[in-house]
Amino acid sequence: MTPRKSGKPTSPRPAAGRTRKAPEPFMPDLQQICCEEFGFLADIFKLDLASDLNSPGARESSVRLRNEYVVVSLHFEALPPMMNVAISQLAPGGEGRIYRTCPLAYLLAHRCPEKRSWLGMAGDVASRGSEDLRAVLRELAQLLSGCAADLLGGTAGIPDEIMAEVAADRRRQLKLCFGTSTGESPRFQSRPSLPDLFSDVTDETLWLRVPRTVQAIYDYGYSVNDVATFLGLSPLVVRAFVAQWDQTE
Repeated sequence: MTPRKSGKPTSPRPAAGRTRKAPEPFMPDLQQICCEEFGFLADIFKLDLASDLNSPGARESSVRLRNEYVVVSLHFEALPPMMNVAISQLAPGGEGRIYRTCPLAYLLAHRCPEKRSWLGMAGDVASRGSEDLRAVLRELAQLLSGCAADLLGGTAGIPDEIMAEVAADRRRQLKLCFGTSTGESPRFQSRPSLPDLFSDVTDETLWLRVPRTVQAIYDYGYSVNDVATFLGLSPLVVRAFVAQWDQTE
């Protein structure tokens, strides 16, 4: 009896000794075009390509430029087409440690609000081909020279009010996605007491005071003074806990 053939089509197997062709990288010429279109910024602000660049993948590609004051990060995604640009301020002292990071959209909202709509469409335009990518990077370089020259030149840092907006939006997004402002799964079904909330803070896990403080204030409605009194610390220290968390990458 002849066995019945399945109606499901089968994909042909590759011939022996042959391998599948790797997918073409997304924006393989991003680094080269970035160097060309950011040339005048590199000359003015001594920006260099960062040495820790990732190779372009099939769906994303990134490039970073840095000097002694900032790192400018550009990240492009293929599906959906998207461009993310961020400016990271480096801590003083030449250690290269990132102090705070601001997505460019927040900076534009304060300094060049008319350009926010362009930023939202730039990723789609840049994904169409090398010439469109070149045009986007040229516009971006001009935009940075106009609205972020003080940051690139180290004469000013990212303003506190912008960082407060970034932190507040991040907390809201984490709570929406994961249930708490710190991105952890909720441990309680209702508002816990402070002793219960901080019950996992021990001498070995003292670092947990920081995220538990953030949860107490932003998830469960305790005041800074409430937390300070419970922990036996000054309100200034409690506010420093929140600031420390907000600046965590």
